[in-house]
Amino acid sequence: MRRGSITIFLALVLGSMTALVCAGMISVQMACARTQIQNGVDVGLFSLFGEYDKDLLEWYELFLLNAGSGGGETDLAGVYGEFRKYMDPVLEQNGQELHVEQGGFTGYRLATDLEGEIVYRQAVSYMRELDAREWSREGILEENSDVARLVEKGEELEEGDWFPRYEEALALAREESLRRSQEENDQILTDGTTAVETVPLEFRDPLKPCIELKKRELKELLFPEGIGKSPAASGELLSSRGRREGMAILDDLVPDDSEESRKLFLAYLLEKFSCYPKEAETFPALQLEYILVGGASDEDNATETARRIFLLMEGINLGAVLSDSGLRSQVEGFAAWICESYLVQPDRETVEQAVRYAWVFGESLLKTRLLLAGESAATGKNAGAFLLSLEDLPLLPERLSGLGTSWSSGGEGVRYKELLYVFLDQMEKGELLTRAMDVMEQVKRKAEPSFCLDSCITDVEIHVKVRANLKKTFEVRRIYGYTRES
Repeated sequence: MRRGSITIFLALVLGSMTALVCAGMISVQMACARTQIQNGVDVGLFSLFGEYDKDLLEWYELFLLNAGSGGGETDLAGVYGEFRKYMDPVLEQNGQELHVEQGGFTGYRLATDLEGEIVYRQAVSYMRELDAREWSREGILEENSDVARLVEKGEELEEGDWFPRYEEALALAREESLRRSQEENDQILTDGTTAVETVPLEFRDPLKPCIELKKRELKELLFPEGIGKSPAASGELLSSRGRREGMAILDDLVPDDSEESRKLFLAYLLEKFSCYPKEAETFPALQLEYILVGGASDEDNATETARRIFLLMEGINLGAVLSDSGLRSQVEGFAAWICESYLVQPDRETVEQAVRYAWVFGESLLKTRLLLAGESAATGKNAGAFLLSLEDLPLLPERLSGLGTSWSSGGEGVRYKELLYVFLDQMEKGELLTRAMDVMEQVKRKAEPSFCLDSCITDVEIHVKVRANLKKTFEVRRIYGYTRES
């Protein structure tokens, strides 16, 4: 009886121990399966996002997963298939029976979502790693920091009818002078003396060359050799079509609107995009000018950019002439010399205004041409910053054509690209990004005609259900991409 009880006791103990060991083995097997499934998902995502577009990385330092199909549509099924291609070999290891029951993307973000916030962040990150110089508008234009106001001053100056009023005043003065001269000569002839011409026949209006130049188109004056033919756009621009949108990811991004990031992004644009006179092979050939203006042709973009720079120069030069006593005295003296050439003097204020405008106009033309030629132009508010003297106003056409007096930059100053930075800094972040992405898409289409930037994925949220050894189903959810890794 005692022997039978021991046997029963051992049988119960061994049975319990066996059950406990088996339960432990199954638990370890399930834990191993869970870890293997998680590793499989991680490996699949890591390998999937390792297929970034190499052209975009080389040209623009952007990590983007090109998910476009042949027609440019976002091929999520193809992307998921690539993910499975990398995950399945991991699930087949260690003799486990792991079968994917269900899987797919529950969210994904495209490069153009949030007005291109991911593109913006990657560009800023790249420039921050370079320790890029942060340009400052005040550093570029010194005290002339209110760019919009200066351009507005230039526009107001261009709207004035300075030359027509000046010519009308001079014509009236000449007519009155001749009439009075004739009256006096009649009286003199009666007395038997010789008549004298009050207005010398050899007198030439010093503003006449400026007046003739003003009648020509500004584009012709700034680009005498013309602007190269614009390449045709490849397909519809991103900014002019309905963009595809991703599927919201739970931890969506908050836009980066810091001033530091903005300056770094502007520096990124100047480093990665071309501008006049260096032209790209695709539309737009003048990339920074397109970002600034957004015109349909390179000619439109270059002309409008040059016009804004010309107006800015006019605003700066007008401020210099009005604020510097030496420059004001020169204008007054030059106007007095013109007026005193007539017996009946024209309205001096009208003449002074015309002289001031002619000087500002000629100086701005010269400086804008210098900038377009790759030289620097001084922006100080003093006589030392001026390239053109009042005495040289009649020689302005020769100066513009490179003849006569040699060109001088007037000392250190700003360059064309720096002024592009200044104007780009006036734009809204969304408009900057959209046009920059237009350019990126057009450049990429030279290598891949059907490429669409709004088919490029930056992040995904994936959900996978895997059954392990026909016993238990595991669910894995991951958010992964170039923005984060979790």
